[in-house]
Amino acid sequence: MALKSNDEAIKVHASSGGIMTALPKYLLENKLVDGVVTTCYEYKGIEVHTKTFIATTPEQLLKGQGSKYMPVPALQVLREVAAFEGIVAYVGTPCQIAAIRNEIEKLGIANPQQPYTLNPQQQDALRNIAIDTVERFQ
Repeated sequence: MALKSNDEAIKVHASSGGIMTALPKYLLENKLVDGVVTTCYEYKGIEVHTKTFIATTPEQLLKGQGSKYMPVPALQVLREVAAFEGIVAYVGTPCQIAAIRNEIEKLGIANPQQPYTLNPQQQDALRNIAIDTVERFQ
């Protein structure tokens, strides 16, 4: 299954159709989550780094849009997640999601109210979440 966002503002800057931005945006806008863990680029002079953070608005979420072809410190946000009051969704690659799940269990900070993890390989989950916000390609 191939999907893309119906939101033109997302598609303009999308790496692969914007689905990994459209679904978390839907979750935020419909108050299904209070925050979304995502990663953005951070520029310091001529250096480029990635920064993982909790986006609490659709505007913040758009800063994390697009693929990151460099190391991503996905686990550095776990203390912030542990202190965050509300439901958090995670957006990342399958290996990042596995690492996050492993660490939150090991550290004992797992919150049962954190039901959403989104990665491009989760086709079954993508079929069931916010399907009206995406286009399906056969």
